[in-house]
Amino acid sequence: MREFHYRFFTPTMIRSENIIQKKHWAERHGYRKALSKEIYWLTLEAKREFDDLRAAGEIIDHWMTRVIYTDFRRSLLDEDNLMAGTKPWTDSLVECGWARGDGPDIFKAKVEQVLVKKKSDEMTGIDIIIY
Repeated sequence: MREFHYRFFTPTMIRSENIIQKKHWAERHGYRKALSKEIYWLTLEAKREFDDLRAAGEIIDHWMTRVIYTDFRRSLLDEDNLMAGTKPWTDSLVECGWARGDGPDIFKAKVEQVLVKKKSDEMTGIDIIIY
């Protein structure tokens, strides 16, 4: 079986779970919906390539997904809060077909943070590894 790796960057930052929970439900829902749409468009070409590999039998039907979220930010978050903040991102990846689900037997996630000096350097990098 072949491993598939895709990396992309977005200016959207991972929000702290504490901040997300303080927002009105409509704002939380809007954030998740916009995030799903953004991930869909940013990964569309790679998803087509991935689907072609699956159709050709190069990737088995019971694949696993490992994701590394790298947050480039001016102020670091504690790791637990950052990891909790990736839940909408993970749900979006599942919705877009990059993972079969978010259970621990089929999905692994890791978070990393990089301190940057300028606001213009803030972004989120996502590595998707299918194996």
